[in-house]
Amino acid sequence: MTQQERLRYLLEGLVAEYKEKYNEHIDIPVSEEEQFTLFRALCNIRPAGAMSAEWMKIEDEYLNTLRTSDIFVARGYNTSSGKGYSQCS
Repeated sequence: MTQQERLRYLLEGLVAEYKEKYNEHIDIPVSEEEQFTLFRALCNIRPAGAMSAEWMKIEDEYLNTLRTSDIFVARGYNTSSGKGYSQCS
């Protein structure tokens, strides 16, 4: 699974959860940058709690790969401590 596919999978889970809770539909953007922004926004408003084991596994793979990518470093996230990201779940 590519990073783009992982991000899409994670967003689909978060959007479905949001729709169920708030009865509002959110369109998933086309661009990867906008998808990442939506992912972060939904993670920021989501109360802590479990997601499916598969979702959490893919989130971990996505964030670990992202943490070591040049794009992540270029955006200015701290990667030296291993705390440059926060998990949604």
